[in-house]
Amino acid sequence: MNVFFPVRLVGGGNVLEGRLQIYHSGLWGFVCDDYYDHNLARVVCQKLGMGGEGRSVDATPYGNNTTGRIWLVNPQCSGRETTPSNCFHNGWGSGNCTQTRHVAIVCGGTFSMQAYFIVFL
Repeated sequence: MNVFFPVRLVGGGNVLEGRLQIYHSGLWGFVCDDYYDHNLARVVCQKLGMGGEGRSVDATPYGNNTTGRIWLVNPQCSGRETTPSNCFHNGWGSGNCTQTRHVAIVCGGTFSMQAYFIVFL
């Protein structure tokens, strides 16, 4: 069984928080935003099976990663998308970003193991 999620939260103290990374073209990369987009947070938390409750927060507590690919800049979500890549954005890898603009997310609600396990009969 191999379940893959194209998003993850890194640098947090647990699976419910951290800097947002998205997987595209075989590589993980960060997402940057000039604003704290809570709709983006809802999309990510739902995708990770952590319910639709989430909020975007300051990324500073989640590490000083100044290197790494930037995949998305300023994604604009309605909150109903199934993944951040479905949100309106400037294109893959376009735009510039500093670590102070990395998106960080804290998910709330209840963690659902169903999102992580698929049973094949």
